[in-house]
Amino acid sequence: MPSVRETAYPRLKSSYSPKEVNDIYTPTPEELIWAEQNTRGDRAHLGLLVLLKTSQRLGYFMPLTEIPGAIIQHIAQAAGVPVVSSDGWNEYHASGTHKRHRALIREYLGIRFFDGEARQNMSTAMAEVAFVKDDPADLVNVAIEKLR
Repeated sequence: MPSVRETAYPRLKSSYSPKEVNDIYTPTPEELIWAEQNTRGDRAHLGLLVLLKTSQRLGYFMPLTEIPGAIIQHIAQAAGVPVVSSDGWNEYHASGTHKRHRALIREYLGIRFFDGEARQNMSTAMAEVAFVKDDPADLVNVAIEKLR
């Protein structure tokens, strides 16, 4: 089985230049308004925006405690809210708010859950490429790209 490093499965880098953070993770005015309309409180506001911007980049949600501080600080500054501590993120997760936020983000971005149709599309794409490629990493990359 190929490792994550051998596939197109996107990951966050451990460090970013200020330009990269600005270019990739700055919420648009529309996103800032949307987040404000869908949250109450600074922690929820920041959590929603961080989940939104990182999921746009990665194509999946990851725990907020695993997101580099530079990204969180940048988004907090752009939104005009304070940075949340690790304990604050743990409370955010424990409250269930993050689950509601993930559903809001899926709706906002038009993302669907992996279902039978997605499974069929992925299988078809892998079967087609299997005639010309036999490296498992290539097959996984094709499947991921088809799903995206």
